[in-house]
Amino acid sequence: MVRFHRKSKNKKPQKKEKSLIEQLIDENNEEKLKEELKTHDFEEDTFPTLFYALTKGSPRSLLKFLLENGCKHQVKETYDDKNILQHALTNRVELDTIRFLISNGADPKAKDPLDNSTLLHDCVELKLPIEYVEYFETHIAVTSLNEYGESALTYTLSSDIMDFELLTFLI
Repeated sequence: MVRFHRKSKNKKPQKKEKSLIEQLIDENNEEKLKEELKTHDFEEDTFPTLFYALTKGSPRSLLKFLLENGCKHQVKETYDDKNILQHALTNRVELDTIRFLISNGADPKAKDPLDNSTLLHDCVELKLPIEYVEYFETHIAVTSLNEYGESALTYTLSSDIMDFELLTFLI
């Protein structure tokens, strides 16, 4: 006889345990991290190591360390439908970190796979400081369109994001 158990409505979702790599990133422990990365199988990661480090606001020295020790391929990957730069912008990393990622192979012209928006669109949407927009404008034409045919300027005008400084810059 098969018995069916009712699920309790009061159960809290179980927290996923952090991997050893994630724990070492949290601790900023480069020595142990270097040893672990030598044998780490990146294919088994549920959350790419470099993305995790950006989420945690890890210092650039740790990001450099990760890139030099097996994570270089992750600058070209997407996770949760975001490329590494979109992920970095969403987590509001410093502009110097963005520059660092680009200098290590991240593509500033990569578009969002869901709506074809550029990083300029993302800067506007996230209301990032004008310095971010100025920086990406050197890589991406302000006339680049998202899937709705909106340039970053049109997008700014048609949204509730209106920012006078941003508008004057984009015009």
